[in-house]
Amino acid sequence: MLRSLIVKKYRQNKTSFVERGLPAEGKVLVKAGEVVKSFSKVGECLYSEKSQKISFEGELVKKEGERVFANEVLWVLRKGFLKSKEGKAPFSGIISRVDEEHKTFFIERLAREYSLIAGAPGTIKSVIKNKAVLIETTAIEVFGVFGKGEDVSGELVVVGDYKDSDGVEIDKRHTGKIVACGFVNSYMYSKAKLFGVLGFVCGGVDYGFCESQVGVISLIAVTGFGRLPMDPVLFNYFKGVESRFIVLRPSIPQIIVPEEQSLEWAKGIDGVYTDVREGQVVQIFDQSRYGLTGTVVGIEKDEVKVEVWEEGKILKLSPDSIGVIANP
Repeated sequence: MLRSLIVKKYRQNKTSFVERGLPAEGKVLVKAGEVVKSFSKVGECLYSEKSQKISFEGELVKKEGERVFANEVLWVLRKGFLKSKEGKAPFSGIISRVDEEHKTFFIERLAREYSLIAGAPGTIKSVIKNKAVLIETTAIEVFGVFGKGEDVSGELVVVGDYKDSDGVEIDKRHTGKIVACGFVNSYMYSKAKLFGVLGFVCGGVDYGFCESQVGVISLIAVTGFGRLPMDPVLFNYFKGVESRFIVLRPSIPQIIVPEEQSLEWAKGIDGVYTDVREGQVVQIFDQSRYGLTGTVVGIEKDEVKVEVWEEGKILKLSPDSIGVIANP
């Protein structure tokens, strides 16, 4: 019997933990032991986003402490009696920290009511007073090969297909969301920074690009470095749960998707090595097909016949060049 390495790529965990925190001190509305649904309100606070530093020319027409509204004129530069230039408020807020010497000031955003939603169905395991809750839930846990950035959580959106992201445009529709795609290129990443994307989940990503740029926006690659696809089973699952709340933990790297249904493909396998048999889902490590995924369709002496999903071809591979992801 041929044996291959087990790839612990995903699993369904009945005791997964998701922390949900308020952006500022406020009020937690639930207690330990309570059962919550995905859209249950678990906390609230008054929250003001970060202030913005603004440079000005000429003379300020607003005073420190004054409230201003978006597109309201804040400063004017004159040549003689004529106005030659002016600056407007990018958003509503309060003028603060005026520095006439260096010609700068800040606009503090107005505080707004913030409601914290559970995001995951489950049981409140513990509460940090006025700050956060820990929810015990059932979830699909996906383990990547590379991660960079801070832990983030948010709504999932899927773009492109599992192979690549050619022609994908990142815009305001993706602001504040986590984007799943086949491959992340520098153009997508720069647009994501511009529009405030929270994070990326992808199949492959360029190594040099990761070292030089990735980190501002959290990213997890589940296949490897290079123009590699995402596992089609995983990609299609993401498409099926689009708009669901998910968590990225790049330091592990791990993706958590709350999931109450039992899914066969996500059960995983215990141990380090396993016997190879027909029907298993495998990832290919052979250099010519690295990162691709397939199904074992036959075994011949010292070779494994694998039908490659991305190509529809059947390859003969050594057991050392595949990793078993899931049993049939």
